[in-house]
Amino acid sequence: MPDLVLFLLVLGTLILGHELGHFIAARLRGVKVDEFGIGFPPRILTLFQAGGTRYTLNWIPLGGFVRTAGEDDPDVPDGLAASSKITRTLVLLAGPAANVILAFFAFLVAFRFAAPN
Repeated sequence: MPDLVLFLLVLGTLILGHELGHFIAARLRGVKVDEFGIGFPPRILTLFQAGGTRYTLNWIPLGGFVRTAGEDDPDVPDGLAASSKITRTLVLLAGPAANVILAFFAFLVAFRFAAPN
């Protein structure tokens, strides 16, 4: 049982970090974010709503998502599809970049506290 809990904590941290990368990049580039979800739908509950974004917890705990406004519709103002190619690229690459940064800090912590003296 402790292994399952540890696995879920690590997986949750990776998912949260990855999705935060997309979320932060979208917000910094002026793209409206409609929903930040941990897990895949169907939705269990809405944790809270702030800044025009709904933060949700969903039933399938194998991933997460950032739902931006106008993902497929270039007519939506402040939407992803209406953004420049550079903005769309930055938002899409920010998730994997966040994973690389998270891995770097995880290695720093591991070598600092788990390495033999």
